[in-house]
Amino acid sequence: MQTNEQILSKLAEHLKSRDLLLSTQKQYLWISRVFIENWLNRDASEMDEEDVKDYLVHLKDDLKYSDSTINLRNTALRHLLGIVTGNNS
Repeated sequence: MQTNEQILSKLAEHLKSRDLLLSTQKQYLWISRVFIENWLNRDASEMDEEDVKDYLVHLKDDLKYSDSTINLRNTALRHLLGIVTGNNS
């Protein structure tokens, strides 16, 4: 099992290989770290799609985040989920 830091490191490599802007890479990494440390509260290697969905619903319904913010978080967390599941394309 990989540690959260190892997963975030793999995510950073993945984002760099996608040729995303550095600011986008940093934002996606920050979003992923906040999700892991403040929402998931367990090893990221155990996360699944339901965890992401529950988090996004929380942001929309409880915290009243805007649609654009939720879309940004969703995109970032899909990259993270791809690293965890091995389905990152």
